[in-house]
Amino acid sequence: MFENADYVLYGVLAEQTRNHLSAPITETQNSMAIHTLDMAVDLGSFYSTKTLYTAGFFKAYAPFVAPVILSTYGKTKKAVMLDCDNTLWKGIVGEDGWENIALSEKHKNGIYFKEVQLLMKALAKRGIIIGICSKNNAADVEEVFKNRPDMVLKEEDIVIRRVNWNDKASNLKEIAKELNIGIDSMVFIDDSNFEINLVKDQLPMVKTIQVPEKLADYPRLIRESLPLFFTLKTTEEDLQRVKMYKEDVQRSSAKDSYQNIEEYLSSLGIQVVIANKEPEVIERVTQLTQKTNQFNLTTRRVQIGEMQQLYESADHDIINLSVSDKYGNSGLTGVCIVKYAGPSASIDTLLLSCRILGRNIETVFLREIIKKIHHRGVNSVMAAYRKTLKNAQVEQFYDKNGFTLLSGSETERDYEVDCAAFLSKSEPLNYIEVIWKKE
Repeated sequence: MFENADYVLYGVLAEQTRNHLSAPITETQNSMAIHTLDMAVDLGSFYSTKTLYTAGFFKAYAPFVAPVILSTYGKTKKAVMLDCDNTLWKGIVGEDGWENIALSEKHKNGIYFKEVQLLMKALAKRGIIIGICSKNNAADVEEVFKNRPDMVLKEEDIVIRRVNWNDKASNLKEIAKELNIGIDSMVFIDDSNFEINLVKDQLPMVKTIQVPEKLADYPRLIRESLPLFFTLKTTEEDLQRVKMYKEDVQRSSAKDSYQNIEEYLSSLGIQVVIANKEPEVIERVTQLTQKTNQFNLTTRRVQIGEMQQLYESADHDIINLSVSDKYGNSGLTGVCIVKYAGPSASIDTLLLSCRILGRNIETVFLREIIKKIHHRGVNSVMAAYRKTLKNAQVEQFYDKNGFTLLSGSETERDYEVDCAAFLSKSEPLNYIEVIWKKE
């Protein structure tokens, strides 16, 4: 009986984490080995309540499975912001000079900081945003990157910097705003007890990590924090994310040189490519439903098995959108799931990555969705908004785009729109080129 129950648990977890990192199946076995079978399993309880494992086992096992669950529901971290002195390297660059700080095995204690930098570089390669938030002279920090070949982290790994004498909490808020990410998706690492406590007090949603006094524990502390960034599947967009965010910073900087927003948007050369049910991007489409929080009208999380069924269903369209402009390719950043029932249709899911907002792409995407639905002979479309802690910015999205509110409450709003009327009032934006891929 133990073997059958164990097999069921293994099967469930294997299905959830197949081909993913750190398979919990192995950790189940490891936890049993650590606690011994007698301490991990309570057969008496299993016969009476069907509860096989002990509380002690679940307590040990939970940290291994938690990242899988958090990733599925879009709760993992997206960015790490690092202090510099005694965080990226040992020493104070403004006092010791760039040539004397320790950041590799060439200097005493440098090996610990080198390992931390290696871990940060590995995160950057997986698409995690690495930034600097440091009270320092910007020129001094620049000297380190420029003149220290043993510096593992390079300029291309760093997406954003705030090197000034402002308080760290204010800098972190500015960084989140510039990158258009949730402040709760950030991790902040610093050696200063004062700075850590300031951020904890003013930004309690930010995960903070303080460099330990015993430096030999520092790399281990960072390694233990890696599950915060767990992702079920690394896509091509993940691998290019650092480059994409650096391009976003360029776009933001360029905006100030234009007289108005329309002139700026016209200068970008925006192109959107839209497709329906592309099998080669199904994993990215699924990932977006699990990770997108801010511009997400219903925030319905879809697992890969269910997404495969939707792709095979004649009653669903799975429309994806990719964006590029003169600064680069932002990749697949929009998804809409449309459900058909006879002569009617409803928008089940509509989401866009926060990286492409502010360019009216969402308006163009909605127009193309309604066009496609109307081409199938549908006259009206139902849509919904479901409030979450993070999607308040899209609460009025359908209202602003001419949908009729059918019913509404504080947390739920249901809409309908006549396709022909909507399309007659909605006009294409001449600065956004739209290309549909053939199905």
